[in-house]
Amino acid sequence: MLGPLGTALTAAVVSLLGAGLLVPASAATTEEPDTTPPQVRLDPCPEVPLGEACSQRDAVWVAESRVDPVEGLAVAGVRSGDVVLSERVYDDGTGFSPYGLWGQPYNDVVSDYDYVTETWLDGPGLHELTFYARDLAGNEASVTRTVIGPDVPRRPWRFSVEHSGPRTTVGWYAHGRGSGITDFVLRFKGEEPFRIDGGGIVANPGLGYRQISLALDRGRHVLRVRAVNLVGESTLGKVVFRVPRTR
Repeated sequence: MLGPLGTALTAAVVSLLGAGLLVPASAATTEEPDTTPPQVRLDPCPEVPLGEACSQRDAVWVAESRVDPVEGLAVAGVRSGDVVLSERVYDDGTGFSPYGLWGQPYNDVVSDYDYVTETWLDGPGLHELTFYARDLAGNEASVTRTVIGPDVPRRPWRFSVEHSGPRTTVGWYAHGRGSGITDFVLRFKGEEPFRIDGGGIVANPGLGYRQISLALDRGRHVLRVRAVNLVGESTLGKVVFRVPRTR
């Protein structure tokens, strides 16, 4: 039996609960905030131990074909210090939007990707890059890597010359030193220079062979060749040869 005082207290509690001014202890427990950042791949060169510089290149990227929606990936990008070099929004709060079609630089094959972070380096030397990913709650994961930037191509070398009928084929080796060779500048002594395409010599591994077939007058010829990439031009490579009188 509740006495007059007990009956009055019970009525007061019921009144407060009905008014929403008193919350039961079980209902007052708040949910723990989410502090776990997205667990997506961020290292652009996982084959190289942390603390060592990545090999020379002009494009650096991280890509995943499938990202688990539970990761809550909202934003991903790459920055140098405080400067954001590239960034992409994957979820603005309305749902995850995958990246779509993408292909690695110097590769014609494209595929569907959920997540891609890519940046191009503008010159030689060491570049400290931070790849990061955030979720909608603002939790961030990041990996910082030092990458060796591209340089001007190596001077063309190991020239070869072959004569076949009325034509002469001149070939050489070249190395892009971290950037794909876009073209070669050729010049015969006493003539204006001309350009030919890079012949598919890509940034990695960067070593390739190029040749050109020409109809040349008989006699002595001096050919100078420069390789060109996105950074600049190589020093001159030179070959001296003679086209025979009878072919």
